[in-house]
Amino acid sequence: MRAMVERTATGGACEGWKAEDYIEQLKDEYYEYRGWDSATSLPTRKKLEELELGDVAEVLERESVLI
Repeated sequence: MRAMVERTATGGACEGWKAEDYIEQLKDEYYEYRGWDSATSLPTRKKLEELELGDVAEVLERESVLI
C-alpha cells in the first residue's frame, strides 16, 4: 500500500503529484475548515473560544502546547 501512495501520477491534471502529497493537502484544508492547527492537530485558540473553552485554551497556552 505504501508504494501506491509514493508513486507519482504520470498524466492528467495531477501529473507529477504523489497521493501522499494530495492527502497531506486535504488534511491541511480539513484542519483549517474545522479550526484546528495542522502542525499540532489541536484546535486553535479561536476555535476553543468559539466553543466556550477559553479556560482550556489558557491551560494549553500556559503549557506551551497551543500556538
